[in-house]
Amino acid sequence: MKWGVLFDQNGLPTKRWEQVIRGLGNYLMDEFMPQKTLVITPGKLAAFYSHHKLDLEVFSFTDIFRNRQDVSPTKLAELYQQLACEYYLVPADSKARPTVPGLTLTGWARWMTLAMRAYPNEEAQRLAKAVSALPINADSPLDGKPERLPKQLSRRLLPEKADRQARMLFDAALKGHLEATRPASPTTNPTPTPTSQSAPSSRPQSPRSRYRPAGLPSPPASQAGDDRDDHHPHPNSRRRSSYREHSGSARTYEPTHNTPPPRQHARDAGGPRRTAVQPRLLPRLRRPGGRARCRRRTTAHRVWWGR
Repeated sequence: MKWGVLFDQNGLPTKRWEQVIRGLGNYLMDEFMPQKTLVITPGKLAAFYSHHKLDLEVFSFTDIFRNRQDVSPTKLAELYQQLACEYYLVPADSKARPTVPGLTLTGWARWMTLAMRAYPNEEAQRLAKAVSALPINADSPLDGKPERLPKQLSRRLLPEKADRQARMLFDAALKGHLEATRPASPTTNPTPTPTSQSAPSSRPQSPRSRYRPAGLPSPPASQAGDDRDDHHPHPNSRRRSSYREHSGSARTYEPTHNTPPPRQHARDAGGPRRTAVQPRLLPRLRRPGGRARCRRRTTAHRVWWGR
């Protein structure tokens, strides 16, 4: 049996095209699991596009029709409605309610016609693979009896270029469906940021607390400083004075001027050191009728204090 005319000169499908596509749909309903169904379920479509996958796919039809727990079957039903593909709702199993949309032979023919007119080069390759691998029967145009289709499908029997309106409709429907069924991105736990309480202190640890046994409690804050801070205060440290008002609260006042440092000896301050003047001997004087004396005169021992 010959293929006949599948598309006319205007790129519109003929009755013979519908007979061929219906023959392919009957094979999917009878032979693909589960067998002998009344409609073409999404699982059968996923298997069909998976077995006859192209090297460069325009859309991932396998992902569109495969069963996903995070996608409601109503999304696929909305896609069929947008493309005007006839479908029935069937149950996923014998005990479930009918929620899965399944294409009828009319809806399947509508789907394949839109795909062929929108992307003729890609779908021609897919259809050629399917008819060469599967035994497909189609009704004869003469008497209506089913006959086996040839294994070779010529490219010239199909449209040469894409139909603009069919491509716009097909692209808009499939892109909208893929956008609506896109998996949600996983949320990442935020990385905890170190707080000021957990940050290590840059102040050196006191020797007394460094070697304190683990069982002993920590000293008060006034005693946790270094030993040199307790016994050797800085000369310019400020002294605080407080008084208590009638209300019982204490206020602290600071002096307006720094207390001058204590005066230090030049010897302690590291300045120049002055030595005492040595005594000087004066010439001897004689008293009349007396004994000569040695009169000693000394200068005052002066010491200069320096800051």
